Order: sequence, then C-alpha cells, then structure tokens
Amino acid sequence: MNQTGDLQVLNHQLNIQNGKLSLQVEVLSQQIQLLQKQILQLQAKVADYQNLKEENITLKKDIMNLQEQIQVQESEQQLVQESQFNQHLEEMQTRHKKQIQDLKTLYEDKIILLQKERSSMQDQAIQMGVSNQASKTLELQAAKILQISHKLEKTLSDLPSQSPSHGHIGISKETYNQMLDQLKSKSSKNIILEKIPDQQNFSQRYKKTSVINIKKEPTFSVKKILHYNKPQDSTRTQNSAIALTISTLTKKS
Repeated sequence: MNQTGDLQVLNHQLNIQNGKLSLQVEVLSQQIQLLQKQILQLQAKVADYQNLKEENITLKKDIMNLQEQIQVQESEQQLVQESQFNQHLEEMQTRHKKQIQDLKTLYEDKIILLQKERSSMQDQAIQMGVSNQASKTLELQAAKILQISHKLEKTLSDLPSQSPSHGHIGISKETYNQMLDQLKSKSSKNIILEKIPDQQNFSQRYKKTSVINIKKEPTFSVKKILHYNKPQDSTRTQNSAIALTISTLTKKS
C-alpha cells in the first residue's frame, strides 16, 4: 500500500513537472518562432542592405558617367561659345576697323580743312600785321604833318599885318622845306607825303597870297578842323582825316 501511494505521488509530481516542462517547451517554441522571425527579418534587412549597396554602387557608376557626360557637354558648349565669341569678335573688329577707317578719312578731311583755315588765318594775320604797321606809320606821319601845320600857322601868324617881306617869306619857306625833308627822310614810301605840295608850288602860291587873306580864311585853322571831328572817332581815324584835310588845304592854298 505504501509503495502504491508513493508511486502515485511520484506520478503526480512527474505529471506536474511534465506540465511545467511542456509549458516551458511551448514558451521556448514561441521564443524560437520569434527568433526565427527576427532572423528572417534580419536576413531580409541584410538582403535589402546588399541590394542597396549594389544600387549604391550602380548609382555611383551612373553618377560618374553623368559627370563625364556633363563635362563633355560643357566642353562642347565652351567650344561652341568660344567659336561664337571669336566670330562675334572678328565681326566687331571688322566693323570697328571700317568705322575707324571712316573716322580717319573724315578727320583727315577735317584736319586738311583746319590746316587750310589756319594757313588762311596766318595769312590774314600777316596782312593785318602789315596793315597795322602801315596804319601806325600813317599815324606817325599824320602827327608830323599836324606838327608842321601848327608850326606853319604859328609862323604865318607871327608875320606883320602889312605885306610880307622877303625875309619872312624865306624863313617860312626854309622852315617848311626843313620839316618836309625831315619827314620824307624818315619815310621813303608814303601816300600822304605825295599829297603834300612840293617846295616850288608852295613858294609860288605863298607869294600870290597875302598874309591878311590867309588870316581871314577860316578853313585854314587846324584847331577848327580838329573841333569839327567826331569825338567817337579813334585816334587813328582822326590822324588820317587830319592828314588828308591838311594836304587838301595845302593844295587849295
């Protein structure tokens, strides 16, 4: 009896242990299944990684090929652009050369015209210089003639009121001749000097005219002639007018 009871107890304990073991086996089986699933997932990830790695390598190759193609295209585009730029530059240079040549021709013509104008202006300046020099000479001679007329007027006014004696006539004639010779010696060619009467004509006219008539004639006074000149006339114009007036008066006398 005791043995049977012991066996039953042992059997019961064994059943309990078997149940526990069965549970453990079931748990382990589930864990194994989970691990297998994880392994499968890891294998899939590994496969994906390999695929990605291969794709990465392929992409790298594609990128390198694309880079080479881009470089080739860029080189071709640069060559085309350089060719177009050189062609455009040549066209611009040709056009600019033509424009420069046209400008050179135009400016050469203008330079020639300017040179002609400069030569003409130089000739005019030379002529004006000669004219100015002649005017200055005429002014000096007019001043000399004016001085002579003043001295002659003074000499005539100093004569006595009666008929002039031969001594006074000789003095005035000699004074006139000296001043006229002095003036002619300083200027060899002068139009005004040609208008002055020579010594013989002056002497003959002087002998025919009395001192009283000379004093009475109002047009002989140089002061009156100067008085009627316009005030706005220049010195050069006044001197020339005085010289011509004196010469005319001398001829009329």
